[in-house]
Amino acid sequence: MKKLFAAALITILTSQVLLAAKVPDIQPGSSFYIENKSQSDEAVRFATLLASRLAKDEGNKRYRKPGLPVVERREEASYVLRIMFVLRADAKTSVFDTNKATHALVNAWLLDANGKELWSDEQDCVGDLMGEPVENCVRQLSDSIKSAQVDSNGKRAGLLGWRNKK
Repeated sequence: MKKLFAAALITILTSQVLLAAKVPDIQPGSSFYIENKSQSDEAVRFATLLASRLAKDEGNKRYRKPGLPVVERREEASYVLRIMFVLRADAKTSVFDTNKATHALVNAWLLDANGKELWSDEQDCVGDLMGEPVENCVRQLSDSIKSAQVDSNGKRAGLLGWRNKK
């Protein structure tokens, strides 16, 4: 059981590092507008949770990862994060899977202020030890964006953030 948990944790952390590498460098303090292209209640919930997580400062005694401002108007944003969200109950992971689970499917596009696409991602999240599917997709997408922040020296924050000075 311990080996399975360790393998799952390594997979989650590795996937986040690989995803963050695709997002272009983002200057700290860059503002975001979240453009939700879906209309369901769960899509609204996803966008609200994502805005909250993006804006939240994260870190601990050793690391810091500042939040990013989320604005209400597109014209005020440095970047637009366009999302399409679907929640599917009782969906199979693959044709070989006999278990059914709830999946949160998210397509995300990062656009600059002029509307040029800079990055895109597609996620299929299921519930696990880290939370339910919607929260897992929120965490993964937020971590990908926040990990791409660069400091004044051009160093990326990475999954944990920047190391605090002693």
